[in-house]
Amino acid sequence: MSTQQLNIFSKTHIGQKRQNNEDSFIANEEMQLFIVCDGMGGHAAGEIASKLAVQETNRFIVEQKSTIEKEKKKPGGYYQLVKIAKEAVEKSCSLVFRNAVKKSAYHGMGTTLTLLWVIDNKAIMAHVGDSRLYLLRNDEIHLLSNDHTLANESKMNIAPGLANVLTRSIGSAESVVVDTLMFDVLEGDKYLLCSDGLSNYFYNHSEIQEYLSHKDIKKSGDALIDMANHKGGQDNITLILVNVEKSIDEATQRADKILRLLEKQPLFNKFSYKQIIRIKNHCKIVNIPAGEEFLKEGRLCQQFCMVLEGRFTILKKLVPLGTIKEYQCFGEENLFAEQPSSFTAKAKTDVKLLVLERNDFKKMIKDYPRLSNHIFINLTTYFENAYLKRYGIRIPE
Repeated sequence: MSTQQLNIFSKTHIGQKRQNNEDSFIANEEMQLFIVCDGMGGHAAGEIASKLAVQETNRFIVEQKSTIEKEKKKPGGYYQLVKIAKEAVEKSCSLVFRNAVKKSAYHGMGTTLTLLWVIDNKAIMAHVGDSRLYLLRNDEIHLLSNDHTLANESKMNIAPGLANVLTRSIGSAESVVVDTLMFDVLEGDKYLLCSDGLSNYFYNHSEIQEYLSHKDIKKSGDALIDMANHKGGQDNITLILVNVEKSIDEATQRADKILRLLEKQPLFNKFSYKQIIRIKNHCKIVNIPAGEEFLKEGRLCQQFCMVLEGRFTILKKLVPLGTIKEYQCFGEENLFAEQPSSFTAKAKTDVKLLVLERNDFKKMIKDYPRLSNHIFINLTTYFENAYLKRYGIRIPE
């Protein structure tokens, strides 16, 4: 089902303090589906919750094999696979909740769930709770999941004993909001899924990189488990390592280039890697033949654009004024207000253009409020700098 060659290692350990292991995991190599769950609840109820969640999520996705193959062939079909992953997690939440209601000993049981699903040259994350998904790419560590805890999601000071209380979990209610993310898989990527019995002992990202950079995946995994136990082993410790050995899709290599270019844009300054991925997912690539006009002076423009290949000639009242070259952007202001273009952009060569439509941008900031906050903070700085450049003074406060 996939063009990826993956090297996989998984392991769980009870730790040094617990009487039983409430973590569960699955590494389904055929489906290239990986899940880590960290259960909670007394009298082994956490163990039941995590096992139910892992099994139900895996079962639901495996049963969609024929649908998966059909969707992969459709334009935009991978977004339907995101929905399948999301629905699988939702089904597991409902199942855990129903079991908790049926038996008094299981009342209040629940679990975290973090899923990585590799399909061809795409990957999907589905996530609830505070287990984590890390990515090592190009010698940089990125945390792709978001901890659903009081400490992470509240702007107020949280008492130390409440900091790790989950704001979302599988089974605490019949339904749950599932975080999802789809992204490109690149050759050399290294993924780490783990319970907080491991991630609680990471003091910085460089420490994670040191472990994941080992050439022997088993030695990396064993060393991570040993590290957590050596530092106290206060909780169960579970991990799955997934290393991408080979990728044959050239488009994914271009995807990495696009992500790096977006990171450098003032509008997206200091965004997390996950937020940059979300922005890319809302963009499309447009090919403009040489000699064709993309923008027409005086016509409404509703796009932010970045030139990936080729160049445009800029004309005003049919007079050439300059060029827009590779990696240059234009149209940031179009994302916020409809307005006529102040120039004509005519392709001097064949142009490959990354385009973010205003309507797609509006949907994105509606769906991801935290991302929208960052954009508007950067927007203020962007226009302040533009005002300073034009008039030589700062905008009055």
